[in-house]
Amino acid sequence: MSNKRYFKNTSLFAVNHNFLFHKASSRLKISFRGFLKTLSFLSFLILALPMFANAKAFDRVIAKINDSIVTLSEVEDRAKLIRLERRGQEGVKLLTNKEYNKQALDLILEEKLLIQEGKKTLNITVSETNVEDAIKEIKTANRVPDDVFLAMLEKEGMNLKGYKKKIREQIIISKVRNHHLRNSARISEKKIKQYYKKNRKDFLTPSKIHVRHILFIFGESISETSKELKREKAEEALKKIRSGMSFKKAAKKYSEDVSASSGGDLGVLERGKMLKEFEEAAFRLKQGQVSPIVETPYGLHIIKVDKVIPKKYRTYKEVKPEIENTLFGKVAQKQYIRWIGELKKDAFLEVYLDSPKKKILSKKISQTARLPRKSELNNRKNRALKKQKTKMSSKSSVNDSDAEALKKRLQYIKILKKRNIISEEEYEKRKRDLLKNL
Repeated sequence: MSNKRYFKNTSLFAVNHNFLFHKASSRLKISFRGFLKTLSFLSFLILALPMFANAKAFDRVIAKINDSIVTLSEVEDRAKLIRLERRGQEGVKLLTNKEYNKQALDLILEEKLLIQEGKKTLNITVSETNVEDAIKEIKTANRVPDDVFLAMLEKEGMNLKGYKKKIREQIIISKVRNHHLRNSARISEKKIKQYYKKNRKDFLTPSKIHVRHILFIFGESISETSKELKREKAEEALKKIRSGMSFKKAAKKYSEDVSASSGGDLGVLERGKMLKEFEEAAFRLKQGQVSPIVETPYGLHIIKVDKVIPKKYRTYKEVKPEIENTLFGKVAQKQYIRWIGELKKDAFLEVYLDSPKKKILSKKISQTARLPRKSELNNRKNRALKKQKTKMSSKSSVNDSDAEALKKRLQYIKILKKRNIISEEEYEKRKRDLLKNL
């Protein structure tokens, strides 16, 4: 019988999907498991691929940010993932389709900016080995065999090369975030000490005991006669111990538990981890004392406390890394929001709302992005930007026949891709070329 039977089942183990923070510091892994969870989208993407098998043949541009475009299919696919993730969260209000699409567009625009920052400003590159390792870990974490993985990609109309491109972009995003956060959020020693002093009660370690026991097991259908025989055996063991037999020797001779071979050793325990009857009896004992016979739903116990470990406050040196992680998370989140806001402010954004025929120049991404600030540009650049904006806003919209022709062309190249007549790379190139004419 396992010792686990005497303790509450308090241990929960979950798969960590944040494995794509390649060689990131442990501080980032701990502090941003909730905040920077975008990469969990990758492992989720594997499982979600089949639902997108019937993607629209006709696609159109939803937005442009600097030199990158965002298509309707990208937004709708991401919105589906967001909807699925929210459904799995308790107490989270479900949104309308329009709200999901808005949220998806904001996320995609932010990611496009981070990819641009990684490639153009930080010169970040991702090796083929990095990508292969990431895909391997995704398949392992989700228990997806190679053949199933490839079948899922094929059903989606995506080849391995195209999927690798998506993985590579997500790795770039994580590296850009980690680079910025490591260099922007710094916690002073003074702040760490202030936090320790203010929250010292949180670092109080409860009292613990090192426990041994001898168990006489009650089976599920044990008779009263059998119970009495076991009680007589327990009384005999207790008498031997009180007559001088060592507890370890008695446990090896009498105990019916698997811990018998180790002299009944259950290790160091704290309150809240044991059955009520066992816990109350054990914590009443002083160091070296042996209990009378204690009955629990599992049987009869004789308990000994080898050592009492009194409650104490953990030292500043012990908890400093934990405090630093906590403060780092709070500061870095604010720094990140501020930084991404600056990137958005400096971005040139166009959003095409509702109709593919109508272009609307937007000045915001999630209420923060706008055209470049005047303080950051000289008058000449400002005039050039305004001229460009006026020119783009005044262009004639695509007429009905042009829109229909574009639709047919996009539909045609998507069919070619699905039939594997052209590659994912060729499809993306042709689509970009067509959409540039909008």
